Amino acid sequence: ELWGLNNTGQTGGTADADIDAPEAWDIETGSEVIVGVIDTGTDWRHEDLADNIWQNPGEIPDNGIDDDSNGYIDDVRGWDFVNNDNDPMDGHGHGTHVAGIVGAKSDSITGVAPEVSLYGYKVLSDEGWGTNTDIIAAIEKAVDPDGDPLTHDAVDIINMSLGGPGEPDGPLSSAVNSAVDAGVIVVVAAGNSGNYGDINTSSPANAAKAITVASSTKG
Repeated sequence: ELWGLNNTGQTGGTADADIDAPEAWDIETGSEVIVGVIDTGTDWRHEDLADNIWQNPGEIPDNGIDDDSNGYIDDVRGWDFVNNDNDPMDGHGHGTHVAGIVGAKSDSITGVAPEVSLYGYKVLSDEGWGTNTDIIAAIEKAVDPDGDPLTHDAVDIINMSLGGPGEPDGPLSSAVNSAVDAGVIVVVAAGNSGNYGDINTSSPANAAKAITVASSTKG
């Protein structure tokens, strides 16, 4: 039923009202790409995600030492900025859902990039609320300013399917623009308000250098 990837009219929609995923997979499936999912966390044990969870090569798991000297102890699979610990487990569901859209891989379901590596950042609580401070900290953690993947997460893409009030030159949107300047692609959701992208007032969707993605229907 994943008409968004390949629409043959299987759910009553219009054939080819989709993102042409099979055609894209002939070129690229994401095998060399790390995506940081900044959200409510990620269920890194989920059977559809476990094979694609990136593990920080600079950390020795569970030894209580910040092996890669990045300020985060045992940040092997991501970081929980809400509870300030190294387990970005999702107690809400949204972040796991988003991670599945990005890079699920199993016999029954596939994400947009089924060979991608996923790294989780929990910035929203199990109730779905968070602060710009935590979101900005996650963005800064994801950016590799010195070219050394063992001291930073070295993600290629940040996905943020979240947003709230904020000006285009506000702190959150500015952090997004800075991440892009550092070489990270940042993809954000346009939001659920039904606004056209060029009048979007949600941050970070209004960040000048973000790729802001709106929705479409099955036609």
